[in-house]
Amino acid sequence: MSPPRLPSAGPLGPLDFFDAPPRSGGQAYVYKARLRDSGAHVAVKVAKPEPRAMRGVAQEVEELGKLHRRDARARRWVVPLLWSGRTADDLPFMVLPWADESLHDWVNRVRPGLPERLAVLRQCAAIVVRLHRSGPAPTDDELDTADLDAGLAQVMVHRDLKPPNFLVSYGIDLMRIVRD
Repeated sequence: MSPPRLPSAGPLGPLDFFDAPPRSGGQAYVYKARLRDSGAHVAVKVAKPEPRAMRGVAQEVEELGKLHRRDARARRWVVPLLWSGRTADDLPFMVLPWADESLHDWVNRVRPGLPERLAVLRQCAAIVVRLHRSGPAPTDDELDTADLDAGLAQVMVHRDLKPPNFLVSYGIDLMRIVRD
């Protein structure tokens, strides 16, 4: 099945798409685009035209919205949803900030040593704990090993934790999590 061709009108109107083919994940295609007004690069995640994929992307849009309404600091550690909607073919889509690369790509490119890998693993664990805590997210200073056991009250469950679903952004010491 080939990826859908996206129009630059309607709900996707303020975007210019790059000519590169989209990335393909389990439920969606991810296109790279540029916002016409600011020039910022964004990812446009469009559900594959299959009922399960369409439900999955629609649910992801809903969960991201709830998470960001619950905790304003969520944008620091979860990819923010810029906007969402449906394509002309009625496929759910979402627009997210573009990430430089995934954790998987970064590890393969940099080949970090054990101390750096452990530091990254701790940061990934902290992100997951924050997703699974009820109430406000802890600050970085509050997060210690004991907090890893405190993440029992589930607010959101990520069902597919793996290095490609952690995104690395440069210029800031930050990793964000996405669903695939």
